[in-house]
Amino acid sequence: MTYNGHMSTAQRAPIVTILGHVDHGKTSLLDKIRSSSIQSSEAGGITQTIGAYQIVSGVRKITFIDTPGHEAFAKMRARGGTVADIIVLVIAADDGIMAQTEEAISHAKASGAPIIVAINKIDVPGAVAQKVRTQLTSHDLIPDTNGGDVITVETSAQTGQGIDILLSKILEVADSLNLKADPSAEVDAVVLESYLDARRGPVANVVVLSGTISSRDALASNTAVARVKVLTDWKGETVVSAGPSDPVMLLGFNKVPEVGEHIKSFSDIKLAQAYVTDYENSLKTERVTAADRVKEALLKRDTQEIALVVKADSQGSLEAVKESLGRLDQEPVRLSIIHSGIGGITEADILLALPVKGIVIGFNVGADKSAQKVAQKEKVIYRTYEIIYNLIDELTDVVHGELDRISPTILGEARVKQLFELSNGELVAGSIVESGTMKKGNKVIIIRDSKEMGESSITSLRINKDQVGDVGEGKDCGIILKDYKDIVVGDTIRAMGT
Repeated sequence: MTYNGHMSTAQRAPIVTILGHVDHGKTSLLDKIRSSSIQSSEAGGITQTIGAYQIVSGVRKITFIDTPGHEAFAKMRARGGTVADIIVLVIAADDGIMAQTEEAISHAKASGAPIIVAINKIDVPGAVAQKVRTQLTSHDLIPDTNGGDVITVETSAQTGQGIDILLSKILEVADSLNLKADPSAEVDAVVLESYLDARRGPVANVVVLSGTISSRDALASNTAVARVKVLTDWKGETVVSAGPSDPVMLLGFNKVPEVGEHIKSFSDIKLAQAYVTDYENSLKTERVTAADRVKEALLKRDTQEIALVVKADSQGSLEAVKESLGRLDQEPVRLSIIHSGIGGITEADILLALPVKGIVIGFNVGADKSAQKVAQKEKVIYRTYEIIYNLIDELTDVVHGELDRISPTILGEARVKQLFELSNGELVAGSIVESGTMKKGNKVIIIRDSKEMGESSITSLRINKDQVGDVGEGKDCGIILKDYKDIVVGDTIRAMGT
């Protein structure tokens, strides 16, 4: 690409992917680098969404891509590696190389990018940096201290030790790579994360590889079209454009683009739409054939497959769940995903699972009221999770035929409106039954902010001062639970059957 007769390529910032074990401190290390904190916002202390950030070291920029550490997010890590110029592999000096670290090493090697090892937690008791260097050698990564080409830097996310050295080493490697890009070329960007926001619509977090994305540009991935409405940098500030190596949040897509897709620029929105249409037409025959084959297998009475409908809060989370389920796809029961998507569990999802007696799974999403009512009426199992460990554990039970562990029927749900204590010390939860029927003796689960807080059973139901055996939908009542007082206003008391 030329501009006024001259090549317009220019030096660009290195794109660095951070890989490592779930608790070896890579997110904390990045926090220290950019002097802010995001770790506290991560569910279960685990980074579960890819974040891209840009810092300035001296006068030069460095773009970092932080990837989830749990092994179930292998695909997300691998995807991060595909756009990385440099890999920073974080290994705790006390734990050394572990199974998940080995997986990260495999991704790093496969990317072909230079590897820098941050030997982290160098300040904690039991930290032995030399142990890590010895272990690296056994994985064909020869440290620079041993005459190899793998740079190692001892770091501490707590004290900041080694951070400046790490940044300088990253820039040294970047210089050796002679990284350049043409900001006036056609856009090539990669979707790192995408999701549907209730207020803003489809959102895509991307990193630009070449070209420049500007407001009102016509863009397309394989599956979605955009007229750029808003560009926001990693700090949440609106920007007018994003050039090579810039991470940016992009608004304006007609639907959520697939994670990992490349985004291209077009001179006209109609050309962008035609590009997507051509791609979809090329896949149409394959999609129909695959769908027909799955339906035929699932509708056979003697099938040993269980159909799953999977919903998640983002494309990255969805891929991670599907990866986990794929690993569990084994005898005696196979799991077959008949539908997956981004967003909460809806009535349509429940009805899709109904004819094939499937299970609906939600990761970081809930089920709307309509979905809950249909599931209860039609006896369709749905489960929601916030931590992927729990999802894996329960789906392992399904694979081994222990379906009863996750399949109790929801008989009714009541929302706690007020609390008061009787003279005998019993706690009464003044509640309204929002669905189904609550009965004396029902086993119950207490739900708070979509999380299961505990289990109990109903020992008493009252309407006003009268003891009753059951309370139907729409009615107020007082509920007393057996040996359970950890209830707050707003909790849901869910009655369960078998």
